[in-house]
Amino acid sequence: MGIDIREGPQLECINCALCIDACDEIMKKVGRPIGLIAYDSYANLDRAKQGKPGRYKLIRPRTILYGALMAFVGVLMIYALSTRQTMGLNVIRDRSPPFVRLADGSIRNDYALKLINMTDHPRRVQIALAGLEGARLQAPALDASGDVVVQANADSVTNVRIHVVAPSNVGAGSHHLTFTIRDTETGDVATSASAFLAGSPP
Repeated sequence: MGIDIREGPQLECINCALCIDACDEIMKKVGRPIGLIAYDSYANLDRAKQGKPGRYKLIRPRTILYGALMAFVGVLMIYALSTRQTMGLNVIRDRSPPFVRLADGSIRNDYALKLINMTDHPRRVQIALAGLEGARLQAPALDASGDVVVQANADSVTNVRIHVVAPSNVGAGSHHLTFTIRDTETGDVATSASAFLAGSPP
């Protein structure tokens, strides 16, 4: 299906503007002014029929509104980028087994922590636990107990296996606890809540 530009605006036109470029090239070759085909308003077309020059207003309500909206969106984007969180934490509790009762009567739950570092450099983060009295952290792969310090790799997710051991008198059922990671240099903090299952009394 072809388009005859002499027929003016047509339904088949996809606004590729190739006809404008082709027409301008021909007009230059024959020594005629360019712009025979151009994007313009119907008001200017009517003015051209009357022999009047086109009228172009750069400052008008629509352009002011568009400019204000673009500036507002730009400010929002700058604010979002400057205040975005650069560190995150996801906690997944192992479900099989739901808990382990140790020889001394204490109860252990296992967790997989995903340390999300959104910066372009590695960070040393301290892992801490809150909300469960008497509980302590164990990271067997790191041979550490209490607060655990690990490295979160740059621009990636670092997986850390953590054991939480609670005393035997923690009480049966499900207990709420919160994991916290803190950058040892900048002090940035991220938290994630989870549950500790203690089962029934022995």
